Amino acid sequence: MRTCTNQSISRFSITAAVLLVLVLCSEQPEYVSVLFTGDVMLDRGVRNAVAWKEPDILFNHVRDIFAENDFVFINLECPLTTVVNPAEKEYVFRGDPSWIPALTRAGVTHASLGNNHILDQGGIGAQETVDSLRAHDIEPVWIRGDFLEPAVIRRNGVIVGVYSVNLLPDTLSGVSFDMLIDSIRQFRKDNPQSIIVVYPHWGWEYIEEPHKGQIENARRLIDAGANAIIGHHPHVVQTVEEYNEGIIFYSLGNFIFDQYYPGTDKGLAVQLVFGKGKIEQINLFPIIIESAVPRLASTDEWSSVLNLKSMAIKLPEYSAPIRINYR
Repeated sequence: MRTCTNQSISRFSITAAVLLVLVLCSEQPEYVSVLFTGDVMLDRGVRNAVAWKEPDILFNHVRDIFAENDFVFINLECPLTTVVNPAEKEYVFRGDPSWIPALTRAGVTHASLGNNHILDQGGIGAQETVDSLRAHDIEPVWIRGDFLEPAVIRRNGVIVGVYSVNLLPDTLSGVSFDMLIDSIRQFRKDNPQSIIVVYPHWGWEYIEEPHKGQIENARRLIDAGANAIIGHHPHVVQTVEEYNEGIIFYSLGNFIFDQYYPGTDKGLAVQLVFGKGKIEQINLFPIIIESAVPRLASTDEWSSVLNLKSMAIKLPEYSAPIRINYR
């Protein structure tokens, strides 16, 4: 009979402990958290709000929210360029590229350029914006006629494809809705365990309900394989609904903007927590905008941001828990 010495028992105990730690670590679920905001415009009254201060002040009250996420997407509603070549239209914006480091310091990782203002200073201004963002570790996200691939996040075994696209009529995106549908179907085919988010610029401005075409298109996107739709452009928060196991935020409203129409001083930031192949949790951050600077809504304010009656009707059994955060 073989006898066990104290030394062999000690070696066995250490080995068992190491194996237990490895098993426990391997059983821990791997998540990726991504925050999406509404419109960020860094010109006009926003310049005046910053005045002689540093642009970092725009993010003073939301920096902690950004820090809780692995990735942060904003809809950048203006080119950031030294080029002065204004488009011939009513509202033309041009932000200062020297502000880009403030976006990086705040935690922005991706900037959606799929909107109706990225070409406000022409193609050269748009290209300078792309180059300057990348130089400061912010990935520009923008599908257009010659590039239909989503931005792809791969971390912890989780794959997320994000389509940033301008779906407004009479704009120069070069992307038809059918082209977008085909790209989503192909990405889903190639990456069956991925999560697909569409981040569209669409809808009617200053209207708190999505129009019929917006609803039909959102549902077509879900049917094509998207898991979540997170819209922007109307400058007000629109309704939320669940459809065919997908989640649709028709509009997040503003995030950094200088407007004073009713509802434009409110917005919504949405955190999606992804596991492998699905959305595990959704966290909502109601936002109040004061002199162009966003902050988290208070206990007394958050219900004015969200149409809770609509949410309660349309989200009775959504599979991922939804939590509302306020200060």
